[in-house]
Amino acid sequence: MKTKNTLKTQKGFISLVALIVFTLLAVFGLIVHRTTMDTIVNIKNTNNYYQARNIASSTMEYMQYILKDHEAGYNAEVNCLFGGENDTSNTVMLPDGTSSCADEFGALVGDADVEIKMNIKGRASELEKVTGPFNPLFTEFYTVPLLKEGTAGKNCKAYILDQPYTSISTADIDNPCNWNKLQSGSDTTSRVVIPLYYEDASDNIIKLTETSGALHFALRVRTPCIKGAEEYFGECDDTERYELDDGWDGFAASENDVVVQWQIVGEEGEILPNIKFKDNGISADNSTDISEYRINKQYPTYSSIISHLVLFDLNSVLNNLAIYTVGYELPKKLSELLLPLTKPTLILSLNDKLISNNGSYIPYLEYQLITVAPVSQAKTNMETTVTVNGNQYTKTLYKSNQSDLIDFAVQN
Repeated sequence: MKTKNTLKTQKGFISLVALIVFTLLAVFGLIVHRTTMDTIVNIKNTNNYYQARNIASSTMEYMQYILKDHEAGYNAEVNCLFGGENDTSNTVMLPDGTSSCADEFGALVGDADVEIKMNIKGRASELEKVTGPFNPLFTEFYTVPLLKEGTAGKNCKAYILDQPYTSISTADIDNPCNWNKLQSGSDTTSRVVIPLYYEDASDNIIKLTETSGALHFALRVRTPCIKGAEEYFGECDDTERYELDDGWDGFAASENDVVVQWQIVGEEGEILPNIKFKDNGISADNSTDISEYRINKQYPTYSSIISHLVLFDLNSVLNNLAIYTVGYELPKKLSELLLPLTKPTLILSLNDKLISNNGSYIPYLEYQLITVAPVSQAKTNMETTVTVNGNQYTKTLYKSNQSDLIDFAVQN
């Protein structure tokens, strides 16, 4: 009896071991299969990613090629679909007007399901027109930089403003995410070129003077927040900003250095005549100068309307702050002076060190241009997003506007 029971026990143990081994082999096989499948998927995704990257590089080169044939402020947006029932590659025409998506990119796509989005953005769109209650002089306006696209702020990708911009507050307009830096270090940061015109979809040049009865714009320049006073987006109260060392003693600015100069030129080299800034009826800073005192001063009489003004031409209500021309019997506004200029372009140049009233170094200035009609941005944004079989790659390139360097002393 013991022998039979022992044999039964041994057989049962062997069966159990065999079952365990079989289970382990099955689990191992499943792991190998899953690992193999994951590896295959990863390889496919990697290949799709590299294909998307290569297509994005080609589309970026194509956009740069297209942009060479267009003026500042040019906008274009194209969406190409390859593969599946929604294939539009043969019907969607590219900005060159002569080729389709399939003509230009078909060889790169192959048999994959691909979506190519291309966007050239040189000016604000209608959706980016601000119609909220900012102040009584600007019921509708556009900004340079585009809202949320400024370089003076921090964490600006988290800064949310829903389009259309119908409820924009003064705090929103003053947020540094809506201002650009004017900073020493390179030609692209210390010298800003803003064409006061743009090219529309029909290749026509639209000047700011042609889109409104009079030229309505305001250039604002301010110092940044004192280090340590910035909040999440880099914002602060105006009382917490650096103050430039203009030597103000309560009566006069004894060390009122010129830190920024502005200039408006035409395509054919035209330059505005010698001009002065009329400040409360008295000629102040000569010509194209923007001094430390002008940036520090807040014009308290008009602070409820707009602050940080250094240059503008609005209407007769603020005529005592308007630009006028010395060479004429009667003052002429910029709107009149700019009319004969072909493709008028505003140029800002930082030309001196920025020192605060306590002797510390100020890293940069902030600027914002407000206009009642669209103008070109200081730089054109080219972005392409390519999706290959669900794998996405985005590439962005910025192209700053350029202008010949004309000696500012010509106007001074």
